[in-house]
This record gives sequence, C-alpha cells and structure tokens, in this order.
Amino acid sequence: MSYLHTGDYTFLDSAERIADYFLSQLPEDRVCYWDLIFNDGSDQERDSSAAAIASCGLLELARQFPLSASKRRKYEAAAIQIMTSLHENYTTRKTPGSNGILLHGVYDKNSCKGVDECMIWGDYYYLEALVRLSQSWYMYW
Repeated sequence: MSYLHTGDYTFLDSAERIADYFLSQLPEDRVCYWDLIFNDGSDQERDSSAAAIASCGLLELARQFPLSASKRRKYEAAAIQIMTSLHENYTTRKTPGSNGILLHGVYDKNSCKGVDECMIWGDYYYLEALVRLSQSWYMYW
C-alpha cells in the first residue's frame, strides 16, 4: 500500500522480497506457524489469522502488477492456495457453537492466552480475502 500511495518502487521491491520470503517458509498446507518463525517438526501451533492477513497482503501486492504479469499470477495463486487450505482445514463449519469462523489462531502464546482459538481479526481478513477473490475490491483506506 505504501507503493500504491507514493509510487516509490522501493516499497514495491520490499513488498515482493518479503512476500517471496514468507512464501518460501510456508509448510505444506500453506498455513504458517505462529509468529512466522517455526517450521515443520517444531510442534508449534499454526496461526490461521496470520495466514488470512497474509492472503490479503498477497492479493493487494498482486494488484500492483498488470493483469498479464507473471508476478500477479504468482501472488494470486499463492493467496488462493492459502485460502483453500484455510477453508478446507481451519474453518468452524464442522464445529457447531463456535464463536468465530477460523480455528487455530494465536495471539499471545507467551502468556497462554489466545492460543489455538478463533480471532476476530483472523475472521475479518478471511472474509476480506474472500471478497477480494470473488469481486472487485474497493480499498477504503
């Protein structure tokens, strides 16, 4: 968004490098571990809210490239993979009585609060990503 509002290509370059690094660190199911510092075999929790947020960021990054650009297709495809995994493996559709949409969010593991729970911001960004994927997205900021 910094690039979008300033036209400064250094922001776009930074966003691409960060996105590429993030994508290179994802586990097989494309949903990151909490705090983005753990890998497979770490026995740490996944963070569905971080994955939903990242999906929105990837979709916004993709929009900065022409429709025919391979970079646009790459970031859109990555966002779709994350969202597909969230839909198939992390939603509450089989959890009656849940207080959210996405399971397995983490926000304060150090104090054992908000670990493996629904997070309101995860639900928001999950829905935002669905809207971004299903129709034209009007950015309101």
